[in-house]
Amino acid sequence: MQQPYNTQAPKKPTNVSINSDLLSKAKALKINLSSTLESALIELVRACS
Repeated sequence: MQQPYNTQAPKKPTNVSINSDLLSKAKALKINLSSTLESALIELVRACS
């Protein structure tokens, strides 16, 4: 299955705003925010393509 984006593109530092309590809970659970966001965006881009 072909990806709907360039998987070889470099990563770019980006700022996002997130609910502070949600962020605290995610950090306590050692959730990797970058990886989680990237996975969610991949699914959304696929669904919209």
